[in-house]
Amino acid sequence: MIERSAQLSVELGKTIEPGYDTFVTKCTRNGSSSEEWTYIREDGSRFPVNLVSTCLRDDAGEISGYLSIVEDITERKQAESALKDARAFQDLILNSNPDYVFVKDQHFKIIQANHAFLQLYPKNQQDKIIGYTTVESYNQEEADAFLKFDRIAFKEGQSETLETIEFPDGRTRSLLTKKVRFHNALGEAFILGIARDVTERETLIRELQRSNEGLDEFAYIAAHDLKEPLRGIHNHTSIALREFGDQVPKENLRRLNRVLELTQHMESLVNDLLYFSRVGRSEGAWQITDLNTVLENILSSTPAVEEESISVNTENALPNVFCDRVRIGEVFRNLISNAIKYNDQQHKEDYHHCLPTTV
Repeated sequence: MIERSAQLSVELGKTIEPGYDTFVTKCTRNGSSSEEWTYIREDGSRFPVNLVSTCLRDDAGEISGYLSIVEDITERKQAESALKDARAFQDLILNSNPDYVFVKDQHFKIIQANHAFLQLYPKNQQDKIIGYTTVESYNQEEADAFLKFDRIAFKEGQSETLETIEFPDGRTRSLLTKKVRFHNALGEAFILGIARDVTERETLIRELQRSNEGLDEFAYIAAHDLKEPLRGIHNHTSIALREFGDQVPKENLRRLNRVLELTQHMESLVNDLLYFSRVGRSEGAWQITDLNTVLENILSSTPAVEEESISVNTENALPNVFCDRVRIGEVFRNLISNAIKYNDQQHKEDYHHCLPTTV
């Protein structure tokens, strides 16, 4: 009562004493009043009420009394408190979200936006966001392009796009933006937009693309540079065998032939290096492949098979399969190499490794 009297005194500019005048002064001046009070029950508990008072006057205009109606507004105040808490929680979620969140009405005006979205604009422009489209200064063509996916979302229910935008703060960002249409209790349509900053991801993708292009170039150059010495070794060895083969001891002759085989396989590996650099970007990587031929090439280019007296065979001929020739060759090479590497040394000479008949 004392606090309310003090507030009323300040409001009316004259002293209002605590007591009956606190209830009726505004009613007397205005004819009626409606104010919230806290009442106390007999048990001492407090509850909020809305007190509506009307000043009654007789025919002469003199005050004859007051009519007051008291409404218990406990449930309303509880609902208001719950709604206030819900809104505070919603604001906490929105403003703690690093994504850019906004809501637009059917006129493309932003009616709500989180802190992250507002920070995309300089401080002196942030008062021109809520209630605006932010494209007021654009020409019609630019505005239509900017609002293209807003229109799609309103028409089809949602839209999604990866866009690169230069914001008023001078930063250029890549955003993955999804917009979803929704309706309020009155049936009015809005769109909720959530934009995620993927600038770093897109930059990394571009760097990887440039790196892959550099790898392609390196592989191409390396393949051609390596082929020349390999051809030289092969040619000189072939000449030596042709001109002096009948003079070379049988064991050395076998080794020279082995050199020819290995240079051929080395050239094949160089070609595979170039092939690997283009896997995923080249057509025709998958084809019908004779696994028996692949296996023979792998065995002949694996020195440990001959040097360690390893026997590698299959129970039946391997089938032709639709696969990537180079990759399936690497599978065989790794299987054989691992089997040799991890085989018990005392049984290595007797080792017999079987490959599956199907892949």
